[in-house]
Amino acid sequence: MDSASGDGGDGAPASAERHSLKPLRWIEEVRDASQPNAVFLNVYDVRGSSTLLYSVGWGVHHVGVQVYGKEYQYGHRPIGKGIGSVKPHQSPPHTYREQFFLGQTQLSASEVEKLVVAFSDKVEWLGSNYHLVKHNCIDFARAFCEALLPPAVRVEQARRAEEAGLSQKMHMVEVEVDGMRHSVPVLIPHHVDRLARYAAHYLPKSSMQRFDRLESSFFSMSEVPQERGQPTAADPDTNRSTTPTPQPHTRTSH
Repeated sequence: MDSASGDGGDGAPASAERHSLKPLRWIEEVRDASQPNAVFLNVYDVRGSSTLLYSVGWGVHHVGVQVYGKEYQYGHRPIGKGIGSVKPHQSPPHTYREQFFLGQTQLSASEVEKLVVAFSDKVEWLGSNYHLVKHNCIDFARAFCEALLPPAVRVEQARRAEEAGLSQKMHMVEVEVDGMRHSVPVLIPHHVDRLARYAAHYLPKSSMQRFDRLESSFFSMSEVPQERGQPTAADPDTNRSTTPTPQPHTRTSH
């Protein structure tokens, strides 16, 4: 065994370094994920309408974004808004599968509520505009998470994670901050949005036409109420609450 493999680079045995740092890293991850401003992506298996996709090796996933004790989702409704909320991990008839900790938002709870209202007021997120492949819950989750965790916040969290020696457990993507490119973990794991990324390219036209007729209704959601006498949009870059210590992206499975 050579010296590089026999110590941790500072003269300490590698085994001693692992034993001393791993518990600390685990505690940091649990602590940050337990904060009220922690942002999670909750993933569900969709049953019933997925026979076609399972036959070609693709499952269908429904997702929601959890923050400040609420989970926000986008789904099909014939009339009205498509954004609503559910109790975390409870989105019948879908089966809860796993959860990903994405980071900590710098928005306060009230700012998040205003942001949700702003999203729900957009024509883009009307329930009738939902499409299983072309415009779905994952598209909403990505846009919502980008507002909760803008590039500068994600870059800072990734930097803190690297300094703490915490490994990034997701695929990486480049974002731009102040004219510079940085690598940060993706907000949506690749296996979750596989359908949207590949279906249009690899499935036959007849299959895509079948998707046009499929609906995935989410009547278990509570609609987001319109705030009266309040602004309908919250700027993620203004009126921020005290910045929490940004920490790493990690995955927890249940």
